[in-house]
Amino acid sequence: MNAEIHKAAELIAQADHLLITAGAGMSVDSGLPDYRGKEGLWNHYPVYRELGVDYAAMTRPSGFERDPHFAWGFYGHLLNLYRKALPHEGYSAMLEIAQPFGGRAFALTSNVDGLFLKAGFSSDHLRECHGSIHRLQCIHPCQRTTWSAEGFMPEIDPATRRLLGDLPRCPHCGSAARPAVFAFGDTKYVWESTHDQTTRYQAWKARVQNHRLVVLECGSGPTVPGLRREGESLVRQHGGHLIRINLRDSSVIHPEDIGIAFSASEALCIIQRQIASLASFAAPQPTHFSSIS
Repeated sequence: MNAEIHKAAELIAQADHLLITAGAGMSVDSGLPDYRGKEGLWNHYPVYRELGVDYAAMTRPSGFERDPHFAWGFYGHLLNLYRKALPHEGYSAMLEIAQPFGGRAFALTSNVDGLFLKAGFSSDHLRECHGSIHRLQCIHPCQRTTWSAEGFMPEIDPATRRLLGDLPRCPHCGSAARPAVFAFGDTKYVWESTHDQTTRYQAWKARVQNHRLVVLECGSGPTVPGLRREGESLVRQHGGHLIRINLRDSSVIHPEDIGIAFSASEALCIIQRQIASLASFAAPQPTHFSSIS
């Protein structure tokens, strides 16, 4: 893969704009579980196998109306897990790759774990397209608003996978609250929570026209194809290049694109070192892509 990684570094070094897209494979190297496939959830939590509940069923928002303590048994566990998770070194490498682009770089992720913000990415250049588990909303919802989950400390019974204690409540109507994340078959997700991010992303896309674009796709699999389609569409529209990093499925269709069958952490670190070593890479001054000064 040396030739592919060197070429990827060259393309990024020569690009005018950079779009980073990241799926579940980006979070795996931080020790977060991957529930891919029908038995993905069962492999981590056998109790769900015994109950015949797979990942798609477990994440449907209707579960909060039917049995909110059971639904929060899963999401509460994820909230605790994501709070403890630390961004792996690939996030730092990605941040260094993106910094020279300033406002000409943008990050788009389907992950709801909040690791991009924890790693130092600015919310001005980030779209969490499926929301964030660190925010809550009403299950109905009675209002199109969200609030921080910071005060909610879920305790989960490991045997039954049910929430122990009180449910989080909507401050407006008193109904049960749920995570402000977009789930399977979700018609009640408060999408307004990411409206500002979406608006900034659309404005960024409008500035990409007639400029050299590279899409750096990290750990985005075909099971959640939205990110893949978005990146592929942009590079075809603007004549850019797609760099697909995926340990399991790195195949690309177009000869001008590059597939790298490494983990996100490993590939990003190598690419960042390659970019740093390119004498021809004259990096412009950072312009607030990162929240790190």
